Amino acid sequence: MNRDDWQLVVRPDGRIEFADCDALGAAYGDAGGRLTQRRASHVEPVGRIARALFRAIRRRVADGSAAAAFTRVWPVRWRVSIIDGPTFGPFWSRRAAIAAEVRWLRANRI
Repeated sequence: MNRDDWQLVVRPDGRIEFADCDALGAAYGDAGGRLTQRRASHVEPVGRIARALFRAIRRRVADGSAAAAFTRVWPVRWRVSIIDGPTFGPFWSRRAAIAAEVRWLRANRI
C-alpha cells in the first residue's frame, strides 16, 4: 500500500480507522494515539492443500519472518476471505487480491 492508498475515517467517538499500513500505524502510535489492530480479512491460497500449508506455516511463524515472506510469493491463485463477510476471488496474484480486499473494506467497512 502506498501513500496514495491511505484512507482515514474519524468516527464520532474519536476512533480513527484505516486499512493497515505500517508507516501510518507507526505515525499514529508515535503521535500518542493508542493503536488497536484488528484483522478484517485473510488473503490466502485458493487451493485446499496450499491453503492448509499456508495456514500451518503462518500460525507458527512471526509475520516479519523469512518463512512468512516466503508464503507471500507463492505462485498460486489467491482469494480474499472477509471476517464475518464474503469470500471472493480467485486472483492471479496476491497483490491483486490485496487491492480487491482494500476496495471491499473501503466500500463496506471503513
